[in-house]
Amino acid sequence: MSNKAFPAVVIGVVALIAFGSTWALLKSLTQSAPRGVTTSGEPFEPRVPDFEFTDQSGNRVTAGILDGHYTVLDFMFTNCPLWCPGMTQAMAQVQDATAGGSLRFLSISIDGSRDTPERLAEWAAEYDADLDRWSFLTGAPNQVWPIVGALGFDVSFDDQLTLNLDDGSTMANINHPTRLLLVAPDRRVIGMYAYQSPEDIDALIERARELAP
Repeated sequence: MSNKAFPAVVIGVVALIAFGSTWALLKSLTQSAPRGVTTSGEPFEPRVPDFEFTDQSGNRVTAGILDGHYTVLDFMFTNCPLWCPGMTQAMAQVQDATAGGSLRFLSISIDGSRDTPERLAEWAAEYDADLDRWSFLTGAPNQVWPIVGALGFDVSFDDQLTLNLDDGSTMANINHPTRLLLVAPDRRVIGMYAYQSPEDIDALIERARELAP
């Protein structure tokens, strides 16, 4: 190897290491599946427990909003810089593709200390959410996070990733599930879909059209 080629090889190796480290970090932060679930095809059907939160209009909403309807559920927060914009965009895509059907949508903030009803209303408007079918809920983290845990996922602050907010303050990132969950009329989770996978979103749309025409 020539002396001129050696620095280029070193730079390439360093770049690969940096890329690998970044990818490992992103994978560690992304919760693709709940705890205890394998890829063997075993059913994953926990049930959403009771709750009482506040929606984007300031109304109190209970888990009864799920009863009798098929619902796509996700957990998000509006200051999330990594996955939540893409998740909400995927929800909006499914919403538009199932227009005229009975499918409902529910987004629950895991950062109730910052995501006020007013902020959720702004978020909903940014994504053209149909509020007749799609509700955005907020509540105290000590009430919301146990809901996430009951579905088999982890949620936690990540002190290694600091987020800079628009008002000049900062907060720790929040690790949370990044799948769209299909919830049956009896509150069972009957499907999980990766928001960043076109195949998964197409499969969700197809199934929703069959179950909630």
